[in-house]
Amino acid sequence: MYYIYAYLRKSNGTPYYIGKGKGNRAFSISGHKKNNVTVPNDKTKIVIMENNLTEIGAYALERQYIRWYGKKIDGGILRNLADGGDGGSGAVTVKHRNNISKARTGKKYGNLTPNHRNKIGKANKVSLVKYLYTIKRLSDDVIYENILINEFCLQHDLQRPNLEKTLHRKGNMKKYSQHKGYRIIEKNVK
Repeated sequence: MYYIYAYLRKSNGTPYYIGKGKGNRAFSISGHKKNNVTVPNDKTKIVIMENNLTEIGAYALERQYIRWYGKKIDGGILRNLADGGDGGSGAVTVKHRNNISKARTGKKYGNLTPNHRNKIGKANKVSLVKYLYTIKRLSDDVIYENILINEFCLQHDLQRPNLEKTLHRKGNMKKYSQHKGYRIIEKNVK
């Protein structure tokens, strides 16, 4: 069974992180390092908000709580990077990725030369617009052709990595047969 947990601030008791877990997840340091979230030393600042949940129910409630409190990057109070409910993949929407980029603008990360930064920027821009996709909405079989995936995901509140997994599913992987009611049918070089 799964649960939803929150890490509370010492100063005012408001949550700074919402997560989904089972077992010892809420109290485990190892899984939170990559998100730059510190597990409170004072265990009374770890609150189990909901418990005895199915995984799907936990995903839905995690998403709901994150929307309710809001992410710092979007003007809320939580340090969460993802919108929640995405299987813990940490995948973020294009809109969220753009907000993170804006927040980091002007900050230095490592000792990259301007030439190196330009190469990275060009590589990222090329990879984002290299392909055109054909996407099917499963609820009514509407087909979207020659779509740039980033813009499509932004317009339809989808997460690009999860949508792309619908194209690359192997065998009978039902988990990636669709993402929020959409499936990629075809990917073509632009």
